[in-house]
Parts: sequence; structure tokens; C-alpha cells
Amino acid sequence: MEIAKGDYYWGTDGFPVTARRVGPERRKQHAHDLTETPHHHDFAELVVITAGSGLHHIDGVSYPVAAGDVFLLRGYTEHYFVERHAMEHYNVMFDPDKLPLPSAELRQMPGFQAFFVLEPAYRHRHRFKSRLHLDHSELATVQDIILKILSEDKSPAPGNAVAKYGLLILLLVTIARHYQQQPPSNKSKSLLRLGQVLGVLEEHCDEEWSLAKIARRAGMSESNLLLVFKEATGKSPIAYLLQLRLKKAALLLRSTNLDMAEIAGRCGFNDSNYFSRQFRRQYGHSPRQWKKRFTL
Repeated sequence: MEIAKGDYYWGTDGFPVTARRVGPERRKQHAHDLTETPHHHDFAELVVITAGSGLHHIDGVSYPVAAGDVFLLRGYTEHYFVERHAMEHYNVMFDPDKLPLPSAELRQMPGFQAFFVLEPAYRHRHRFKSRLHLDHSELATVQDIILKILSEDKSPAPGNAVAKYGLLILLLVTIARHYQQQPPSNKSKSLLRLGQVLGVLEEHCDEEWSLAKIARRAGMSESNLLLVFKEATGKSPIAYLLQLRLKKAALLLRSTNLDMAEIAGRCGFNDSNYFSRQFRRQYGHSPRQWKKRFTL
């Protein structure tokens, strides 16, 4: 299977944001065009179908796609198109591991959690029925942002990397909002509900949470919550909450002069010793050692 590496597509400056238009023609339309060839990437790809229809093979399963469909392909997801009928689409390629994305802010949006985090994990289980579908006006708005990214790709003007970064953030927020506002199917509704819970945990990780409280917030039984949460995040709700708290603590240790007890309290730890043990287990350093690493 072919591997599409980001270095094949990024510009000469190596900035990891770019876009490509793929029209209905059957010929290759740009260097390393793998539209009809099984492949996977080492980056993320946002696919926006703007015209026509086709079949999309994703990890061995075929799904029909048509104008207005939008979906995210995470890195190392095998895919390719077949039976394209007058189909035009855009690929927006970016590497989230190499970009300073405002993840904390984005993850507080239920639509972002649902579309970018949960939908790819639930895609096969939901038979692709939880994908985003845009109406004509919404699709035009999204396409306009992508065309601006394409324009910046071709521009030698100073600042085009910054412009592409800003346009990517705008695109992510726009899609997250559309996902949250679309007429809810049972599938997308469940993702939005879980996405809302993830966003609340991100924003309020310092609060007291129990499995029962999280399940009530999600509108699920505890057993169902454990199942879907593990499938979506790879962790139990309580383990996910602990990870959020430790990430917040690591940030506060690095960027503030608060003492250890204050940081522990702000991150939802009532016991400083328990906080220190969990922090060392996660990061391989005690909180004090971690803070010294970032103190001049």
C-alpha cells in the first residue's frame, strides 16, 4: 500500500497546511495524486465533496459519498475512491502534531469533539451515518475558505504560512459549528451528547466528578458510558479525567509561580501526595522536578 507523506505535499517552507482540488477527470491531477490508489497518510486530511458522487473505501469498507459530505481522515487510515461520477472534492491536509493548534479551546466545542474526535472512531459502527452533510450555502462557505488556502499555497507573498494557519483554524471552527447545528440524526445526536461531555470535562476538570455524575451528564447508563467512552478515547471516563487534570497541572507548573498545593487544588486534586504520585507516573518527574525544567 502506498504511503502519502506530508513532505510530498507541503510547500518549500515545509509548513504543514495545504489543500488540493481533485476534479472529475480520471487522470492524475497533481503530484502524488492517489485518489484512486489505496493509500494512507502520516497526516490528517479533511475531505469536502463539492460535486457529483462516488464510493469511498475506508479501511476495507465502502461508503457512498455525494456533494455536501465532509469527513476527516486521521493519519494511517487506508482509503481511496472508486466509481466517481462527475465528482469534485477538496483535500485539506494538515499535521496536528506539528501545529500549535488551540486544542483546549477547540475541544470545548461539542461540535469539534463530535466531528474531529468521535466521528472517525465511530464511523464503521455508525455505517458513516454520523458524517457531516452541508447544504448549498454551508458548502459554499466552507469551499470559500479552502479556496483561500489554495490561493495562499500559490502565493509567494510574505506571511502566507501564517495566513494558512489562520484559515485552517477558521475552517475547523466553521465545520465544528456546522456539525453542531445540522439537523440531528440519532447517530450524530449521540456523538454531540458525548462531545458535549468531553468539552465539559475539559473546561471543568477541577470539579468533583464521579462515573455516575458523568453518565447523567451524557444521558447514558454507566455501563453504556464506559463502553462508548473507551471506544472513543481509549480510556475510561475517570482515567480520561485524570489525564486532563495532569495536563492542566503540567501547564500551570510550566507557566505560573503557584505553589504545589494551589496547583493541585486548581486541577481537582484534594490530596497533594496523590497528585505527586500520579504526576510522576505520567511524566516521569515529580511536580517540583518538572517545574525546575522550565525555570531559568
